[in-house]
Amino acid sequence: MNIGLRPLVEQRSARVILFCLILANCFAGLAQATPTYSITVLPSLGSHTFANAINNSGQAVGGAMTAAGKINSFIYSAGSFVDLGTFGGTFSILFDINDSGQAVGGLTSANGSTSTFQAFLYSSGVFTSLGHTAPTGINSSGQIVGYTNPPLSGFLYNQGVFTNFGTFFVPTGINDSGQIVGGRAAGSCSAAALYQNGLLTPIGTLGGSCSNASGINAHGNVVGGSTLSNGTYHPFFYSNGTMLDLLANTAASNQEGGTTALNKFDQAVGSYSYGLTNSQLLYWDPMSGAKRLNLGEEWTNVSANDINDAGQIVGEGMWGGVYRAFILTPDSDGTITADPITVPEASCLVLLAIGLPGLIAVKSRKAAS
Repeated sequence: MNIGLRPLVEQRSARVILFCLILANCFAGLAQATPTYSITVLPSLGSHTFANAINNSGQAVGGAMTAAGKINSFIYSAGSFVDLGTFGGTFSILFDINDSGQAVGGLTSANGSTSTFQAFLYSSGVFTSLGHTAPTGINSSGQIVGYTNPPLSGFLYNQGVFTNFGTFFVPTGINDSGQIVGGRAAGSCSAAALYQNGLLTPIGTLGGSCSNASGINAHGNVVGGSTLSNGTYHPFFYSNGTMLDLLANTAASNQEGGTTALNKFDQAVGSYSYGLTNSQLLYWDPMSGAKRLNLGEEWTNVSANDINDAGQIVGEGMWGGVYRAFILTPDSDGTITADPITVPEASCLVLLAIGLPGLIAVKSRKAAS
């Protein structure tokens, strides 16, 4: 080889190797960010079932409709489906459960031609009525948040004492530090807000006029949904004053959706409309971005309602003509895949943009020589 040509050949080789490494790293990153899950379809009582929450022990709660049309509360744990009945009402359903196994729910009770809705706490087999309220969450200390309607008014229940927020704030979730999220009155709609230490902090919107927060984790990070400037409703992740649109720059950016819950690792779940009519299960984390969890063609109108720190997800979808509740468990051998709905990571695109012209230049010079 001509000694004068050696540096040029080495330079070409280095650029080709660099480009190949960039390409391999990009696709490897995408592959590693695609988890799989196994699915457990929860038992039914002859009709629809709905799973609303799951704690870090894997206990799931919700409601199951009977063949007669009543809805019974249930707790599912380690393969055991416990039908709790209606607690004397015409129907009942559990909305949330903490790590101690305390669950909150609501039931209707008939009184002549009218019916009333009341909240309750279910703990260690004991039923405690919380009056004519609707609970939305419970933390590990047993603090409960919810609302009354009418008139629409939020509350915090702590050791037998009710604190009324008035109509300006309706809570939807509470973490173990006592931070509460929800929506405050904002004209004709609501605006997401965080309540702590007696102060209400607006979270903002994604450019539109309406938003609502639905979940908060141990770090105080929040998820929910917000309108954009064009009126489309998108899921968001909020942390330290910054709100992130989870469907921006994805193949579903023109769709609508919202996030319902997140765990301590900032893994968030929710749903978005796919094909305008069929809602799909949305998964998001800071590393892999937004994903569509693909349960298969036999599942339609799928949504996720909660995720625990082990990454287990609960929700429901139409399956076999009825809504069925499910638990998705992270499993390297699972058949449920997380399909990317985002474009490749920006960092990869930037690197490829840098590497590709260099490779083309090498090819051009080689052809010219």
